[in-house]
Amino acid sequence: MSKPSPTRRDVLRDAGLSLAGAAFLPSVLTGSRPKLGRWRIDDALRVGIVGPGRRGSNLMARMGYPSELANATDQTISGVELVAVCDTFLGNLRTASDAVSKVHDRPTEYRDYRLMLEREDLDAVVVATPDFSHAPIAQAAVEAGCDVYVEKCAANTADQLRSLEAAVAKHGRIVQVGYQLRENELYRQAKAIVERGWIGEVRLARMEVHRHGSNGALRHPLLEYGPAPERADVEWELFLAGIAPEREYDAERYFEWRKFWDYGNGVCGDNQSHSVDAIEFVVGLGLPASATASGGVYHWGGARETPDVLSANVEYPDAGISVNYMQTDSNSFGVPGTWLYGSEGTMHVSWELEVYPDRFSERYADSLEEGKLDPRRPMIHLKDPAAAKAMEGKASELWLAGRGAGGTTRSDGTFDTTRLHLENFFTSVRERSTPTAPLEVARTSTIAAIMSAESYRTGRRVTLEDVGFAPEPTGG
Repeated sequence: MSKPSPTRRDVLRDAGLSLAGAAFLPSVLTGSRPKLGRWRIDDALRVGIVGPGRRGSNLMARMGYPSELANATDQTISGVELVAVCDTFLGNLRTASDAVSKVHDRPTEYRDYRLMLEREDLDAVVVATPDFSHAPIAQAAVEAGCDVYVEKCAANTADQLRSLEAAVAKHGRIVQVGYQLRENELYRQAKAIVERGWIGEVRLARMEVHRHGSNGALRHPLLEYGPAPERADVEWELFLAGIAPEREYDAERYFEWRKFWDYGNGVCGDNQSHSVDAIEFVVGLGLPASATASGGVYHWGGARETPDVLSANVEYPDAGISVNYMQTDSNSFGVPGTWLYGSEGTMHVSWELEVYPDRFSERYADSLEEGKLDPRRPMIHLKDPAAAKAMEGKASELWLAGRGAGGTTRSDGTFDTTRLHLENFFTSVRERSTPTAPLEVARTSTIAAIMSAESYRTGRRVTLEDVGFAPEPTGG
């Protein structure tokens, strides 16, 4: 006699979830997460930050140093002392220093990160510069004996990634890449559901990110509302750092660098990278074999080079998964998030998690036939109170919540995912343990972004070999 297929009640009971589906119970699938360490101030890690601008100031606020660029939060990290700040824009530098001086002694200011790395008292470095310089600065910090928290993408080219990986292996340093979606409890629940086989074999993953307004136009407030900063306040040559092509100073290129290929891989290195990493975390992908991407600069125009509409497909034949990513920067309708299409069911993760049984499922065949499960109704429906709160807030908060990048609810409270990710890094530094998003797993999303950008720019299908990242041959 065959074993009856599980009903919706069985699935929820086994997972430890409320039948009402409204209560979000973190860690019931993945197990309780240990509390992160709290440290004495006299044993603080001494940290330097390179790039305390728009994203960097957000990281600083989570470390306990709010400023006019990033609001204060009641969830900050203890045991960390910011002793050095570095930026090529004087405005960012002074704002960061002022923020630190409200907490403890004013940090040392640097315009050149190389001078900062000559210090022998730094334990760790946070890198939040434009994408093109992430890997070179992170590598220099590793070679100086520091552990590194580097924003995504970890590298802008395959050569940069290989070089950084080699340095990390040689010097034995810890590197955490800024993929904070891994700290979101809904994505952790999604991972456990996939591992239990409840949606079967995942063959297609789809992600959408849509934005509009200043965010979609890639505008910087200093240029949008003016007046533009004085040229004397910008160290343009140090910004280029011998990495980007030499050009005359251009305020638009400096402050709105995401518009230009010289300084990043556009939306591929930005939101696509985040989205692919979420799939890697939940399903496991490995390195991609090929990528195709198309789109254009159809809405915003002007000097912008990187697309404001993009559709990219990245193939992972070893994992048997095709990953599709879509983005438009001139429309904010719809629900951002991740769709996973499995042989037994379909999952959607955004500010809530839904799992639908497939009408041809073998696993749920009996329950479907008996009407205990309905392919039109989710058999699992989880809502995160933190995301629900964001839905009542600003549009920007709603957008972040839909991508899992805002707050998240755990068994011990509601937390900011960026703060959790930073705290995980600092705990790893102290314990010499592997962080949540180490460089070796971040390579999947990094290479996917590099290949997708190359495909868009060349108009052809791009393989690993095309970007100089062919897998090492196996012995035999």
